[in-house]
Amino acid sequence: MILFVPEDDSSLEYGRPITDAVVSLTRDPDQLNREIVATARSGPTGWFTMPVSAFGAGWMDEFWEASAQARGYGSVEQRFRLPGQGDGMVMLIIMSPGFDPERDDENLLEQIERFR
Repeated sequence: MILFVPEDDSSLEYGRPITDAVVSLTRDPDQLNREIVATARSGPTGWFTMPVSAFGAGWMDEFWEASAQARGYGSVEQRFRLPGQGDGMVMLIIMSPGFDPERDDENLLEQIERFR
């Protein structure tokens, strides 16, 4: 799940941080001219910074799509309207342990042992 929460939201304190997750933001995901406008990688604390300098970001009435992938977790993607700049919102990404065939190259037995 990907959602926006206030930067002081208590839910940001729970869960296990995911290091080295790759997050991308796509403008107009349903259009032929869609483009990835920003990418980021989470650090050791699970936090990342993703500056979005695309014209109209956060105030034009349009949909965006964020996606996240991390080794050992299932991929997640979500469509939404960007919050306005200065709204004090941060993107919260919740990922479940699992297998992502595009990112995980370990075999099934290794995964069973890891999640046992």
